Amino acid sequence: MDHIRYPIGQFKPVINPTNEERVFFINQIPEIAKTLRMILNDLEPAQINIPYRKDGWTIKQIVHHLADNDMNAYLRFKRALTEEGPMGNSYREDLWAQLSDYENIPIEDSILLIEILHRRFLILLNHLKTEDFRRILKTQVLGDITLDIALQRFVWHNHHHIAQIEAAVKANSWPVWATEPVEIKSPDPAWLVKGTQEVNRLREILYPFGVREIEHMGSTSIPNLPAKPIIDMMAKIKSFNDVEKVIESLNADHWNYVPPELDGHEWRRFFVKVKNDRRDCHLHLMLEDEEHWEKQIKFRNKLREQPNLAEQYAELKRKLAEENREDREAYTEAKTDFIKSILGRV
Repeated sequence: MDHIRYPIGQFKPVINPTNEERVFFINQIPEIAKTLRMILNDLEPAQINIPYRKDGWTIKQIVHHLADNDMNAYLRFKRALTEEGPMGNSYREDLWAQLSDYENIPIEDSILLIEILHRRFLILLNHLKTEDFRRILKTQVLGDITLDIALQRFVWHNHHHIAQIEAAVKANSWPVWATEPVEIKSPDPAWLVKGTQEVNRLREILYPFGVREIEHMGSTSIPNLPAKPIIDMMAKIKSFNDVEKVIESLNADHWNYVPPELDGHEWRRFFVKVKNDRRDCHLHLMLEDEEHWEKQIKFRNKLREQPNLAEQYAELKRKLAEENREDREAYTEAKTDFIKSILGRV
């Protein structure tokens, strides 16, 4: 576990660094945010919710933690420059990672914060004298340390978590279909035929698991509605206890399982059928009392019954697809208000 939790090894300070060694550490600071941006730039929103290890933090939590930790380290460093041997405040980083800002604030905010903070820190560091780095900071983890060691710890901590992020990305490299762009196609009557065929096929596969209700849903189930050419289906199951066996059975029919920690929706088990490296079908497997089932049925039926609503939805979909071509999650989220307005109608 240590090689996963500590991919670059645990912190080992240089006790009495030379001026050249100190400059070496300082010069690594401007590269930290650049490296973060390079790693995170091409990740899909769902990918940042990948834990770097079992029961570990997600990439998103790590990035927010880096910003929080660097703020604390910066303030402790300045206190040691202006006070005699102050005790550096600790904080419950495990509980901070559970707070709402870690969940709801985009990682770009923390990266910007890191960039600004590091610029300020560099200005401070580059104007210090050698004796300043010998000043003492008291810590609960490392005991009494010099600011030379605090600087090294600052740099190590960033590299430590960046290595965790790199390992998570490498271990969870996504197939081509996982990051394909949002493309809206003209209505195709074949979608309804294909939906019926897929529903019948799924009945055969899922019948042994007690699945009796399967529905073609989403835009491809509504006549004359432009859509992403992906057949969406949902099925009811009594429990998720047999999900491993379900995965195995569906995998034989070219279905790929997307686990909840990547999917981001605990209320379903999500599968993607792939053809020629592109999404062909989606399956949303839900529990029998799941409220999303009735909402999906109601929305589909409303648009089937009222072509004017389907027309409004088509216009919205085209607009949002242009605005969010490379972000499927943002495209889906942007449709929420329209869907709620339809579901709210009697």
